[in-house]
Amino acid sequence: MTWIQKIEKGDAKWEPIIGDDRDQKDYLELLKEIEGDMFDPEAYESIPAGCGLLLRKGSRPIGYVFFSVEDWDSKRVLDVEYVHILEEDRNAHMIVDLMHTLRQKARDEKVTHIHWTAGSDEMTKLSQKVTSDLKDIFLIPIDQFNLDTFMGRI
Repeated sequence: MTWIQKIEKGDAKWEPIIGDDRDQKDYLELLKEIEGDMFDPEAYESIPAGCGLLLRKGSRPIGYVFFSVEDWDSKRVLDVEYVHILEEDRNAHMIVDLMHTLRQKARDEKVTHIHWTAGSDEMTKLSQKVTSDLKDIFLIPIDQFNLDTFMGRI
């Protein structure tokens, strides 16, 4: 399976951002739901193809992840920049599917490590059993980006 294929569990799917009109519309719709009255569509640029994944439940956008692939020292790194799933729509299947999808993307891009920063209480809690020398900043080999690591079994 390539990272471009849709991962389905239940009725929500992580889909690659291809940058088309549907992606742009869904992203703005999602931001409007997240930000409420503070939402200003003029403050956002369009999202380019290949920058991440959108999570859709049927035709309704309910989440996103943005990432990039970069070379750091001798490492090829999948840098996860932002993750958001609407709170009322979160479940364990979506996170597991996201992990599998990101691992496949990493393999396709010959990535050696994955990097993320736990910038919210939810990400801090999710990452609490992952070993790191820096508080809330994580860089681990891609082979360790799995449920065992997040459950403290590595």
